Amino acid sequence: MKTTSVKENIPLKYFLEYSFLRFFERFFSLFPDKTVAWLGRRLGDLLWLFFPYRLKVMVINLGIVFPQWSRRQILKKAHKIYRFFGEVSATYFILHRKSMITKILNTEDDSPELFSHLLSQGKGILYATLHCGHWEALVAYWQLTKLPFSGIYKVQKNPLSHKFFDQRRLKFGDTLELLESKRGISAFVENIQSNRVVVNAIDQSARSRGIEMSFFGEIIEAPRGNAKMKILSGAPLVFGYHRYVNGHYYLHKKEIPLKAMTEINDENIRYINEILLREAEEVIRNHPEQWMWFHKLWKGKYKVAFRRKWYEFFL
Repeated sequence: MKTTSVKENIPLKYFLEYSFLRFFERFFSLFPDKTVAWLGRRLGDLLWLFFPYRLKVMVINLGIVFPQWSRRQILKKAHKIYRFFGEVSATYFILHRKSMITKILNTEDDSPELFSHLLSQGKGILYATLHCGHWEALVAYWQLTKLPFSGIYKVQKNPLSHKFFDQRRLKFGDTLELLESKRGISAFVENIQSNRVVVNAIDQSARSRGIEMSFFGEIIEAPRGNAKMKILSGAPLVFGYHRYVNGHYYLHKKEIPLKAMTEINDENIRYINEILLREAEEVIRNHPEQWMWFHKLWKGKYKVAFRRKWYEFFL
């Protein structure tokens, strides 16, 4: 009997996606750091002009966060955001260079002793964060500085791309543990209690599994996971975010003081989420170009039509 290999079961579009990743990996390796950053910004310009990924979602999100902005202001900011993520994407492929590792190790951390101080208590840490800055550089920074941390993530549909990204994340050390989101709260709590830093993003929609919360004055389905992990583990809660500005990296974090809680109920989940979402609002308002605006966070906001006028392509 003829057996079918795993590769034969992978759709062609997945091979093409993986081929693009390998192409960009080789292409950007040909240029110095500053040229790669410049090429990344030009890549962002091309996306803005010809392949505006989730532009409607970004425009709607910007309008919710900045209701005082005109359509012109929103579109100009959207163009800058494409440039930023073009640069982040391009420089991702060269993070392993010695010159980039030096920059990563020079990350300006506003509370460099916080993690070591909290981990000395032996309870682990729950680190709540945003999709902000150059998060892959942050993953590299924590590995290079020997932080025992774990990231909760969703497995990609494309197994080739999934393996590509995982292998690159693990190049910088052996302190990162990748936790598939389907493993559930009990596995994450156990990981925290083994005195590790468990990282989880708060800026995503949990849909029907979440809890309704106000975010910039509109309703989202906020995830319950961070609150549950905090209550069940009893670990310190830290909120933080990363920034990438002109080739330099910045890390901001602080412990969040909370009242004592032992029960998992909507009141306690709302209490924790309220604090985290207000922290997130401040970061996003102050650093809009650093945040990933492509997520459909707000309920019932994305069914409207949107098209750019010809002159708006040049904003």
